[in-house]
Amino acid sequence: MLVAPLLRLKIRLGDADSRVIGICFDSLLAVKPDNDSVALVRSYSEGGSEPLRAEALGALARSNHDAAAAAAVSMYQDLNDDQLRRIVVTAMGASHSVTAQAFLLERLSAPLHEAEWALEALLPKLQAGPDLDRVELALRERDDVLLARFMAWRSGVHR
Repeated sequence: MLVAPLLRLKIRLGDADSRVIGICFDSLLAVKPDNDSVALVRSYSEGGSEPLRAEALGALARSNHDAAAAAAVSMYQDLNDDQLRRIVVTAMGASHSVTAQAFLLERLSAPLHEAEWALEALLPKLQAGPDLDRVELALRERDDVLLARFMAWRSGVHR
């Protein structure tokens, strides 16, 4: 497959617009979701300009590849910037990986602002069933404004 080497080359050459490289990160993780691709994208999330770090973290978090999501989760703990932390949580909402889903459910017991990000990321993909019940249980344990928002959403969407 010729696409992956070309994406790697474009990533290494860079671009004036970090969003172009972000699309390359997403594409590489989609067409060649292996440890080498995860390592390359992760290297940009650990150094470089802030916009490029944000693109790399978002790509790892959005990936359906569990190793990429796991890399985002492991870096999340060391992020001191709330904007970067929010990017990771929000991007996890687009991932179908088990790791991303577990991370988002775990974030529901985090401080309020992080729990809000996780709930926003989870709501669009929640269906009736065990995930919906897990979210409700986690929010009932919090018993705060997030539970009220969730219950209002649930009564409006799942009648």
